[in-house]
Amino acid sequence: MQKEFKKNGYVFMKGFFSKDEVLQLIEDIKEASAEKTDDDILDKGNLKFHALLMHRSEKLRKFISQSKVVDFLKNFAGPDIWVRWDQAVEKSPGAGTFPWHQDNQYSQLKDQHFQFWVSLTTMTENNGGLWVVPGSHKGMLAYDHIDNHAVYKGEVKNPVFISAEPGDVVLFSSFMLHSTTPNITQESRWA
Repeated sequence: MQKEFKKNGYVFMKGFFSKDEVLQLIEDIKEASAEKTDDDILDKGNLKFHALLMHRSEKLRKFISQSKVVDFLKNFAGPDIWVRWDQAVEKSPGAGTFPWHQDNQYSQLKDQHFQFWVSLTTMTENNGGLWVVPGSHKGMLAYDHIDNHAVYKGEVKNPVFISAEPGDVVLFSSFMLHSTTPNITQESRWA
């Protein structure tokens, strides 16, 4: 897996979490999100970001720090790991495209970190699922600020769609060029 990550900038793990674990996680996210008092700067229409929920929920802190997650991440990050940011993304029907970007363009961090993306609902091309560009994680790319977004300036070549089911995990580099498409279905997509 480390070789795959080094080459492509991501790995995909089917069935990492059980259906019951996912249902509990969704409940815990919604519970912690209900305490949220303000909108996220990236919220736009039917696209909602629920950030730093671990600070509001002991249940989410336990989920993030469970041995299954930590042991998996140690394979890539080494033994000294910490959580800088947690975020749940709700892409409701009608939510638009989230443009091509690298997460470091938002955080302004110079070093690579790891994104542990958990699919909480089925991810399809029609409901705003995740697209990545394998091999685009070698460093920072040029971008422009458009509205509240850091948008990649170049041409996107050879994007790959990640078709995922609830409980699947995508671990990707914070330098990975990625995007999500509009949700043109009647169901929300959560990750």
